[in-house]
Amino acid sequence: MDSKNLEKNILLVDDHLIVRKGIELVLLEAMPKTKIYNAENYQEAIEIIKSTKIDLILLDININGVENIKVMNDIKSIQEKSKILIFSSYDEKQYGLRYIQKGADGYLNKFCDEQKLIAVVSEVLEKGTFYSEEIKEKLKDKSSKKIAINSIESLSNRE
Repeated sequence: MDSKNLEKNILLVDDHLIVRKGIELVLLEAMPKTKIYNAENYQEAIEIIKSTKIDLILLDININGVENIKVMNDIKSIQEKSKILIFSSYDEKQYGLRYIQKGADGYLNKFCDEQKLIAVVSEVLEKGTFYSEEIKEKLKDKSSKKIAINSIESLSNRE
């Protein structure tokens, strides 16, 4: 499927305006029929989700110094078919699997280039998920061994 022809609604949730605007510019250039919504915090995101059908949410996991894994449950309780792509500067090795296991449909580090961002967003919109090779391996290992991959993954969010 050609991502330029996708008519989708995407919500960008990040507390940095420049990050949201940069992502918006990149995505609109690649997918001009896409409608982009912006939220600078979780409360704004929830209000948008309550009033608008959103196909994909690019969600930063640390907004205003608060890491909130619970917000994914809130989003899915309002729009269960919305896809959530975690878009974070946190290291995927330490956080990716945790967020995917808690309901995210993918994890992408903010340090990726434009082409990677477009490819991953397109993949989530078209296929429903994006898992890096590392995450795929961890999911496979976790399902076969049922053990924590590393010590950080075995900790609760509070810990």
